[in-house]
Parts: sequence; structure tokens; C-alpha cells
Amino acid sequence: MAEFLKPEELGKLAEAWYGIERELEGLRHFSTAGEALAERLEEIGEAAAGLGRLAGEVCVSAMHHLPEKREFFQRAMEELESAAEELRTRALNSAGMLRRRAALEAELAELEAELGQAEKEAGRLKGQAEDACGRAERLRAELERRVAEIREETDAGLVEIREAFAARVEGLLAGRGVRLYGRQASALEVLEELIREPEAGLEVQGEGGGELVRALRRLAQECAGRMRAVLLREKHRIAEAEAELRLQEAEERCRALRAELERAESRLASLGMRAEELGGELAGLGVPGGYAGVLELREELMRILERCSLRRALFAELERIHEVEPEDPEKRDLRLRIKELEEELEAERREAASLRRRAEELAGLRREAEEAAEALRAELEEARAELELLRRREEALKAELAELRKVAERERRAAAMREKELRERLEELGRRAAELEEQLAGERREAGRLRGELRRLERRLRVLEGRREREDRGGAEEEAYLSEKLSALRRRR
Repeated sequence: MAEFLKPEELGKLAEAWYGIERELEGLRHFSTAGEALAERLEEIGEAAAGLGRLAGEVCVSAMHHLPEKREFFQRAMEELESAAEELRTRALNSAGMLRRRAALEAELAELEAELGQAEKEAGRLKGQAEDACGRAERLRAELERRVAEIREETDAGLVEIREAFAARVEGLLAGRGVRLYGRQASALEVLEELIREPEAGLEVQGEGGGELVRALRRLAQECAGRMRAVLLREKHRIAEAEAELRLQEAEERCRALRAELERAESRLASLGMRAEELGGELAGLGVPGGYAGVLELREELMRILERCSLRRALFAELERIHEVEPEDPEKRDLRLRIKELEEELEAERREAASLRRRAEELAGLRREAEEAAEALRAELEEARAELELLRRREEALKAELAELRKVAERERRAAAMREKELRERLEELGRRAAELEEQLAGERREAGRLRGELRRLERRLRVLEGRREREDRGGAEEEAYLSEKLSALRRRR
């Protein structure tokens, strides 16, 4: 059977608790979050583990000495054990993260130094590669220029040789016809074909043609030999130019420097990616660096202990415990009454704590309300200024509207007068149109009458024309009259 702690031994819990609080307070003396702080946090974590075990042992012993307060001691024990475990976990985790931060910062510092050297090396190689490749480009351009000149001279020499031998072929043939593969060919065609194919089918017309063919073959081979000599000289001259300019060596150096530059840039990119990874991991750590991080961590650990609302009542209760003889019923009743009062006091304390938290919440809400009210006041001022601007704009628009109404009224009156004039003019035109229609109707009736008269006169004229040969001069005069009348009618119509 386990032994309970004696009353005088119960004070070890408060001593352990306040010892940890002093350790936490002492964290503010660490200027940096380094190895020393990590070691101190590990010590605090071990002390917190011991505190949790001691809280269980002390509270169980306190229940033994004061069985009637077992519920209070049980709550206090659970609260202290939970706080001690949370403090232990947070302290050890923080120590581990501090060591990781220190390792990452050291690696990052080394990597940044290496990155700086890599940047310098890449810059140096880039400059060398640009110089070497630029020199290779210039040498290549110079070689191409020289080769072009050499080949131009070679072409001129070949043309000169070909023309000279073509002239000799012309002289040798002396006007004789020559056939190449059965077709008529010129001296130049014969020469070029024999150079390409010495045994080409060739036929010279006339006496001694076979001897001429052999002579032409020899002449073509001589021409080919001279041309080959010119081409060989060209090849030697180009080789000399290449050896003099050392283009191949320059191009190889250019390629080598570019390859080295690519490796340096690849290494630089790899170092940059690693530096970004380390920076991201540092940013993701839960413990910030610097003295501000030390103070923040200290406050966080202290808040864990401050959330233990029963610790002071527990420590006070433990101080009052001492060895006593078994009490009589009256003392037991008195002690029960004291317990009830203490429980009421504890309830009042919890209520006070709740009220304090509510007061803090209300204070926060009040600050938020004041900030919101301030923002609303600012918005109200802006709205008032905007309203004043709108009011002035409204007055200006009203004045403009009044002026526009005056102009509209003048325009309306003018339009009304114009409309009256147009209506009167329209009425007048209507009357005039009616008169014209009536006149037109009369004219139409007159025209109808005249058309009837015209038809009658035309019939009469035809009658008169039939009788004209038989009538005397009097009849002719009548016909003339009728014709004149008909003409007058036609003009009137």
C-alpha cells in the first residue's frame, strides 16, 4: 500500500510550481533564440513533467487528509496535470524547433555565401564565354571572307583555263563538225564533257577524224590537269587561312566555356531553389527568431500556467492542512459548513471570473463599436460633403432647368405661331388646290368638247378631201378654212 505525503510535505507542489514560473520569467534574459534557450526549455519541460507527477501525488494525499474536499482536489489535480503536460509538450517542441531553426539558419547562411560565390563564378564565365564566342564569330566571318576571295580567284582562273582550251579546241577542229553521243556539239561542250568523262562518245567529221578525236581527248585531260592544280592550290590556301586564324580552336573554347557556364547556372539555380526551400521552412516554424520571438514564447508558456484558476485556492488549502485528531460531530458539522461556504466562495470566484471575461468581451465589443462609430462618423462626414455637393449640383440643375423652360416656352410660342402660319398657309393652299381642281375639271370638260369638235371636223375634212377634186375654187377656200380651223383647234388642245 502506497504511503501518503505528510501535511508538511504538501508544500512541495507550490515550490515546484513557483520554481517553474521563475524559470519562465528568466527566459527574458536570453537575447537570442539559440542553443542555450533550447537547453533551458528542455529543462523546463522536464520540470513540468515532474510537476504533473507531483500534482497527482500531492492532491491524492490532500484527499486523504481532507476527504470532504476530494472533489475540489480532484478538479485541481486534473487542471494542474493538464497544464503541466501542455507546458511540457510546448517547451520540448519549442526546443526542438529552436534547434531546427538554428540548424536551418546556419545552413542558409552557408548556402547564401555559396550562392554569392556561384553568382560571381557564373558572371565570370558568362563574360569569358561572350568574349570567346564573339572572337570565334569574328574569326569565322574573317575566314568566310578569305575563302570567298580565294574561291573567286579560283573561279576566275578556271574560266580563263577553260576559255583558253576552248579556243585551242576551236583551232584544232578548224571548222569541222563534231558530234557528241550522236548529236552536234560545240567546242566548249566537247571540252566540258571530255573533262567529266574522258571516254565519252565523240566523232569528228571529215578526213583524219579519229586522230582529231584522240587529240581532243589529250587536250581535255591537259585542261583537267590544270584545273585540278588550281583547285588543289585553292584547298591549300583555305587550309593555310584556317591554320592562321585558328578558328577551330576558338570555337572549341567557345563551346567549352558555354558548357561550363551552363553547369554554373544550373548549380546557381539549384542553390537558389534550396535557399527558397530553407526560407520557406524557416517561415513555417512555430517559433519566431530574434528577441521578440523569445519574449513571445515566454508569454505563451506563462499563459499556460495562468489558465490554472484553482492553483491559488489549492496552495492555500494545502497550507492549512495539518495532522489533527479525529473531530467530534460538532466540529465535523462546522467543517462541513466551512466547506459549503468555501464552495460558495469558489462559485462566487468562478462567477467573478466569468464576469471579468464578460467585461473584457464587452470592452472589446465597446472598442469595436467605437471603431465602427468612428468609421461611421467618417462615412457620415463624407456623405454630408457629398450631399452638399449634390445640393449645389441640384440648385445649378434647377437654375439650368428654369432657363431651359424659358427657352422651351419661347420656342413653343414661336412654334405655335409658326404652326398657325403654316395652318393658314395650308388652308390657303387647300382653297387654291380646290380652285385648281375645279378649273382643271372645267378644262377637262372643255378638252372633251374640243376633242369631240376635233373628231367632227376631222370627219368633215375627210369628206371635203374626197370631194375636193370635184369642187370649184369656192370649195378649195372652204377646205383651207377648215384646215386653218383644225390647226387652231389642235393648238388650243
